[in-house]
Amino acid sequence: MKADTNIILNGNAKGTSPEVQDAFRNISHPRIREIYVSKTPEDAHQILEDVIKQGDRITYWRGGDGTLLHLGNILRNLSPKNMPIIAYAKGGTGNSIANFVRSTGTIDELISLLSQDQNHQIPIITIPLIHTKYQGPETQGETETFFASTGWDAQILYDYTRFKKRTPKFIHGVKGYVLSSFCLSIPKILTEKMQRPDITCHPDDPIIHYLAETDIITVFPNFNPQNTRLACVSVGSVPYYGYKFKAFPHLGRVPDTFNVRLIGGSKVGTILSLFANLPSIWSGEYQGDTFQDYFVKTLNIKYEHAVPLQIAGDDIGHVTSVDYTLSPEPLKVIDWNKIHHPEIL
Repeated sequence: MKADTNIILNGNAKGTSPEVQDAFRNISHPRIREIYVSKTPEDAHQILEDVIKQGDRITYWRGGDGTLLHLGNILRNLSPKNMPIIAYAKGGTGNSIANFVRSTGTIDELISLLSQDQNHQIPIITIPLIHTKYQGPETQGETETFFASTGWDAQILYDYTRFKKRTPKFIHGVKGYVLSSFCLSIPKILTEKMQRPDITCHPDDPIIHYLAETDIITVFPNFNPQNTRLACVSVGSVPYYGYKFKAFPHLGRVPDTFNVRLIGGSKVGTILSLFANLPSIWSGEYQGDTFQDYFVKTLNIKYEHAVPLQIAGDDIGHVTSVDYTLSPEPLKVIDWNKIHHPEIL
């Protein structure tokens, strides 16, 4: 049996503690060539250079959404035409992509993959990527992502990131999010005015509005959201945000596009609606005029005053403009659901 698989563990990820790393190092299987632990961008680059050089068929990555994005971007730059199969496993905090591909992140899951016949076709799921270019008074850059947003949810993440630096670890996590939201974010949201961003698309691309209540799709020649004062502008190419929050439940309705979700209305009305409908919003079942859903190939947003931006759950800082474009080449990863349940192949 040929060793055709490597394992890359993100040593900084929440679900990849030293104990977990030791457990993976203790795996003895003839198909595993090498087990790596990456803690810096330089580590990741060197590891993937070795992976490509060795010609491994499968590269198993354990970490969060940032792990998949970072390693995926490096791999696409190093070897765009000869990429190994990516087996991405749950091991981070939010785990939006892990939920999407149905990864449990267990060692048993990895063993199930390694037990597959090497000549057997491995089930693949295709994940569209959104090329994101942003600029602000203190930050600028571009990357590929599965989801991003400007506005209130990015404000909450921005405040929580700073809250963590000033508080002990035992109040981090969900407790920290709640405390940070009520002590820092909500007071800001209540006192600051909601902006009217300038939102446009490429003139040659259709703007498709989806009304969930009636299941009606309408094509518009230009962007004309009903509520011009917006609390949040989110984009996504996968259904989940993290923590099993189904932020984009209608993805797939329009092929070859990404979902734009606008949250707006009066400030007090929007806040009350979000709190009153939180369970159905979280599960993706909410239907109401607080949200507006569009499907596009491109999106440009400009703000008069800088607002927080988050990309795949990472705080980016304050920006005044963001350009989103559907990437021509998606990321292909293993569909763990079909590994767990081979009878559905």
